[in-house]
Formats: sequence, structure tokens, C-alpha cells
Amino acid sequence: MFADRFSRPDDACGGSLRGQSGIISSPHYPSEYGNNADCTWTILAEPGDTIALVFMDFQLEDGYDFLEVTGTEGSSLWFTGMNLPAPVISSKNWLRLHFTSDGNHRQKGFSAQYQVKKQIELKSRGVKLMPSKDNNQKTSVLTQVGVSQGHNMCPDPGIPERGKRIGNDFRLGSSIQFTCNEGYDLQGSKSITCKKLSDMIAAWSDQRPACRARMCDTYLRGPSGVITSPNYPVQYDNNAYCVWVITALNPAKVIKLTFEEFDLERGYDTLTVGDGGQVGDQKTVLYV
Repeated sequence: MFADRFSRPDDACGGSLRGQSGIISSPHYPSEYGNNADCTWTILAEPGDTIALVFMDFQLEDGYDFLEVTGTEGSSLWFTGMNLPAPVISSKNWLRLHFTSDGNHRQKGFSAQYQVKKQIELKSRGVKLMPSKDNNQKTSVLTQVGVSQGHNMCPDPGIPERGKRIGNDFRLGSSIQFTCNEGYDLQGSKSITCKKLSDMIAAWSDQRPACRARMCDTYLRGPSGVITSPNYPVQYDNNAYCVWVITALNPAKVIKLTFEEFDLERGYDTLTVGDGGQVGDQKTVLYV
């Protein structure tokens, strides 16, 4: 059976871990991690053992902060953004996690549980349990996506940034829905269901979706609104060309534009703000 006691590294940022199970989380989790973080964790198991890594929470600045996982078949796995990664199984008796963040924005970070087990094959969204050589010994079960062993519940999938979740029942058979705030579109499944994968394993039918800003070229009217670059809060695409036209319903009114966040590639990407009557008018132009 799995050990009840979790093994943690002495250093909050990186270290070597030995033991049957444990938890790895980004610095200061569940608070925001710091800028310019560089952490490496190495999980070591006995020869012949494999290591399963199951993410319980994952929120990194998309495209800037990364978690690299090595020790699996093929090349390294790279994770970034707000979507919960699928479980990872090592192909060796070790697994290495390398977390880096840039010098700007920060997020909540990540938390993952690892467990050491022989003769278990874990694939994305599924688990295959190999029979034990000793028929009298119960086969230990890998906890998937942070599910407590023996509980018929799925973990809290979280709430998309700039979105909402409808439903708080995480029991088997229950479904929850997701929506996005005004001006954002849902990417991923609108509804996920807690399903039973084996006698003791439950997992959601899909990952938590993400809310992405709607594409550009929009005519806006009304007393207030929000304008964001394409794909915000993640990176915008290369060669983007967007035009937003804001028109006051009352011609006697003026329009106030307040920036809440601004992060463009200096010297290459530009936002032009003008107060011309038509697109292209050059009355007052500000290059930001």
C-alpha cells in the first residue's frame, strides 16, 4: 500500500525526493510564485519502479513561465498556461521537474502529487492496472488527478480565469459547467463529468477549459466596455492587425481609456490610439 506520510524536499524551491509518495508545489503555493524563479526537483525511486505525477492545480503565466518534466518516454514535456495537465508516468525510476518564471507577471503556480508504483501503466485520461503477482495482496491504486484513494469523488477542477463555474458537486456522475465573462470565449469543454475509471479511481472527463479574449476588429458602443489583445491573458499571435472603434452614443460625450495591463514586445509591437472621426484620421495619435 502507499505510505500515508508525504515526503517533501527540505528546500521550498527544488530538491531531491525519495519515498513512496509526496507533493511538489511551486514556491509560496498557493500564493503567487516569485519572478525569476528557477527550481529543479528530482524524484528518485528504486530500480524497476515507475513514478506517476498527478497535477492538482496548475496556473502559470502562459508562454512565459514553464514547467519542464523529464524522465518520460521521448523528449521533455513542457507545460504552461492555465489548463490542468494530464497525468504523467515516468519511463524510468526517476522524474525531474524544472520550473522557471520570467521577470514580469506571476500566477498562483502549481501543485502535483507523485506516487511510486510498480507495474502500473498510466495514460492520458485512463489508468491500466497490471495484476499483482500475489493474488492475496490487493493491488495498490494510483490516485489520478489528486483523488484521495478509496473516495468516489473527483478533485476540485478550479475556475477559469475570467470565467465562472456552475456546480460544486464533485461526486461520481455529477457534471459541472463553465462560462466566460463578457468579451471572452470558452476554449475547451463547456461541461465535464466525474467518471469512474476503476473500483477506486475517479477523474473528470476533460480538463478545465480556459477563457480567451475575443478576436480583434470590433465596433464598440455603450457606456463602458473592455478591450483586450487577441487571446488575452495569454500571448497574442504574430502578425496581428486589429482595429477597435469606440463610439459614444451621445456625440457631446468624450471617451476615457484606462489601461489595466500592458505588455508588448518593445520596439516591434505597437498600439496606436487616435481620436479621429473615421478610421485612419490623424487628429491626435498616440503610439504606445
